Amino acid sequence: RPVVERMGGEDVVRRKVQVVEGDLDQPLCGISPEMVERLKGKVDIVVNLAGVVDFDPPVNESVEPNVYGTQDLIDLVQQLEARVVHVSTAYVAGKKNGRISEDTPIEGYFPRRSENPGEPFSVAEELKWYEQFGKHTRESRHTNSRPVRERLREGGIQRADYWGWTNTYTYTKSMGEQMLAQTPGLRYCI
Repeated sequence: RPVVERMGGEDVVRRKVQVVEGDLDQPLCGISPEMVERLKGKVDIVVNLAGVVDFDPPVNESVEPNVYGTQDLIDLVQQLEARVVHVSTAYVAGKKNGRISEDTPIEGYFPRRSENPGEPFSVAEELKWYEQFGKHTRESRHTNSRPVRERLREGGIQRADYWGWTNTYTYTKSMGEQMLAQTPGLRYCI
């Protein structure tokens, strides 16, 4: 409320602020190139509130919006020459006890790092695993009687657990954060 009042009241804010809805499943978040061009230089901040919040969906239902969708968001923000506020979750810290400093580097983070100090975590490598796992799971539908959706769900849970995350959601949200952190020149806040 104080910010709105400092700006001159609700009517002034309504004239200045325009909500542009997007879709993380689309390149540039579903915003047309014409609209992107119109918005360039006029947008200061893009706020990303989107994502799949289900804790253990089939892995594809979490990777698509939370990881690939974040890349689409990054592409949009870079074209707009804007900043991004990315809403994530405090639970990206994973299965860890005690205090976790906010100074902990985001890029390459995984909760079991102290147990496996020589093992690297890479979003690019995880996406290769994801693509291969999804392809294999779908191709084996004729030889495996278990539903593909169930196997994709279990695969995401197992992969998250391997690295030390509590569920598929926190695993994919961490990957999204890491994509933001490793993008050169990107101005962001998580």
